[in-house]
Amino acid sequence: MPNHSHLLFRLRGVARLRTVLQQIKGSSSIKINKLLGRSGAFWVPESFDHIVRDEAQWQEKIDYITCNPVKRGLVIDAADYPWLFLKKATG
Repeated sequence: MPNHSHLLFRLRGVARLRTVLQQIKGSSSIKINKLLGRSGAFWVPESFDHIVRDEAQWQEKIDYITCNPVKRGLVIDAADYPWLFLKKATG
């Protein structure tokens, strides 16, 4: 999405959401700023996280993420959105 991103993942072991998001935002902001030739804050400090409790909710989130570029008028078919990466979760 042009102004936000969606991630759907499962935490494993003792991983904490706050730590994982800090690592993702930190490393990606450095790379994105380098590509854009800028510096400073890139991501807003907050995030909108949801706890997925079962497979039905997991599928609901996948459907939402997949349909989001279509709903926003960026593509006609979600398969045409170049930034959509779906990988089947294991375990």
